[in-house]
Amino acid sequence: MELPHISGISEVVRLEPGPELSSNTSRLDGEESQPLRWNMLWLLTVIAATGAGNLLVCVAICRERALQNMANYFLMSLAIADLLVSVTVMPVAMTVLLFGVYTMLQ
Repeated sequence: MELPHISGISEVVRLEPGPELSSNTSRLDGEESQPLRWNMLWLLTVIAATGAGNLLVCVAICRERALQNMANYFLMSLAIADLLVSVTVMPVAMTVLLFGVYTMLQ
């Protein structure tokens, strides 16, 4: 599969869904198929668990005086970076993975 040539930033990038997602598109009556809902639920659960876990790490280090040392500050910076990824990147990646198209730049 060749990567598409992007002429402008607002161009829509269409990705080919894999064989496991090709049958999970919307039906003609407007109702989505069952596997797409389960995939979306699973991905939303992973995104929420990632965000909540990293937030708990940050709160624990900030509130507990015994945890405030140089090694834990490094771990907290990693948790903050991972929290930002779970809030900004993972939802966009979920829509591209499930629907096969990225239209956020339009």
